Amino acid sequence: KAAFWDFVGAPSDLKVIGLEGEFAMTAGHAQELKTQALAMQTGKRLRLLLSINNAGIDDALLGGVIDEKYADAYDLVEQWSSYGWNVFTIENGNDYDQVVAALKTMEEWDVNDRRPMVLLGNTIKGYWPAAVDGKLPGYGDQVVGYPSHPYAMKMNSDYFVALAESFERHFEVEFEGIRNGAVSDERERLLQFKTNIDVVMSLLDQNGLGDWLADRLTAIGDEVRDDFSLRIDNKTDPFLDERLAVANLPVEPQKLTATNSVSGATKEVGVTLFRKPGEMAGTRRAISEIIKWINYVTDNRFLTFAADLSGSINVEAGSLWGHYQPETNPLGTRIKATIQEAGNASSAIGFVSQSASLDPDQFAGVWALSGTYGAFTPLMYLPARVWNQQSQDSRFRMGVLHILAGHSGPETAADARTHFGIFSPQVWKLFPRGQAIHLSFWDYNDVAPGYFAAAAIAAREAKVSIIVLEVARPDFPVADRSTFADSDLKAAAKGLYVIRDFAPDQPRQGYVLVQGSSSTVNLLR
Repeated sequence: KAAFWDFVGAPSDLKVIGLEGEFAMTAGHAQELKTQALAMQTGKRLRLLLSINNAGIDDALLGGVIDEKYADAYDLVEQWSSYGWNVFTIENGNDYDQVVAALKTMEEWDVNDRRPMVLLGNTIKGYWPAAVDGKLPGYGDQVVGYPSHPYAMKMNSDYFVALAESFERHFEVEFEGIRNGAVSDERERLLQFKTNIDVVMSLLDQNGLGDWLADRLTAIGDEVRDDFSLRIDNKTDPFLDERLAVANLPVEPQKLTATNSVSGATKEVGVTLFRKPGEMAGTRRAISEIIKWINYVTDNRFLTFAADLSGSINVEAGSLWGHYQPETNPLGTRIKATIQEAGNASSAIGFVSQSASLDPDQFAGVWALSGTYGAFTPLMYLPARVWNQQSQDSRFRMGVLHILAGHSGPETAADARTHFGIFSPQVWKLFPRGQAIHLSFWDYNDVAPGYFAAAAIAAREAKVSIIVLEVARPDFPVADRSTFADSDLKAAAKGLYVIRDFAPDQPRQGYVLVQGSSSTVNLLR
């Protein structure tokens, strides 16, 4: 998300702030985040606030998951520093003065320092302001660390009541029914819950607190600017350009002149969306061509991430201006990426989830693709599934995530035993119907019409958040469609088409449905 605002040329004071705990940041996605952010040189635009309370749900991190004898070596500050981040620390993360002072330092940091920022502060899981020296007045020892996780507590337990009573004394209110034990009746439980939430919210009606809070939030909101200049036009969705329509795709190879809108440089670009029958070219060869065409039409709004395979899976040539570098090449659309499928997919999602449009129904952003071997694409599924849910719930028009299952199938060259992927790409059919489009191509000339038909739907239907492209590695002769029942060069735009119709004057004895590269080529042979 932070890199998106760099990409569109936003002023440096726009920032993305994330808050998380150190136990959650042991996840693989979080480890990949460290490399992703540094690779994109997000600088002070990205700031993470990391709460260190040494507590998960079931165990402590140090002295629990990590044996106590290794605790000193498991240094979180050194971990983040070793990844190249700009690390800040405070002694007490529950102290607002310390937190604000650190945030001020981060805000005033040199904008030319392109290291992402992280603030680590020691906190207490189970923190309660009424506790004194680890004791809860009227009860005894304060429960802290992972045992304080609320799922371990029973409804209206003694400790919960002690916490609630300290709240009652401080704010001079009274909760209903909490001293009568757990409530077994579902209706009565919900009524008690709603009643006591209302007790808490009633504090906003005291001493003008609610009015002050509303005024303060409004004042902060009024300070948010939306009139800053950007490199892109935020009033137009380039993915609605009619040149991307299937009917308008150029059939013959194109020699185009691309102009870099940042530097003013020009270059000649060749785009071949369709090839002649008999030419040797597999479906993966067409991927770079559709990306080039999109970037030419949209002024470089289609970004690619590939797990150290950008050339192999044929997305490298899709970038008209090379590798993205925020300071020296902001118009590059090939984002440098390591072998981090989940991280690459998450970064692509970060880009497409942002829009510079002031109209929530209008999109002004980028589309992005994360690609790898088909066998490894399930590593991208979890972030993509979360993205799909985010897109469903959003009131704002957002972009489209693309997943490229390159080298899908058994023909993955010398590494086939470990990279063999026939069944793995099937996870991409597990999304709710109508919210993801899955494309499986067999012939080079199917890729452009099939993809741009899907893109036209995704650009106009907010519920479509993902397009999956599945292509194989081998090169095959481009099909001669003059012999097909449906000889339309752009037949793939229909979703499926007829290669051989029923024989006339013969009984119709069934259908043969075929999908995939080798399977279709071999059937035709």
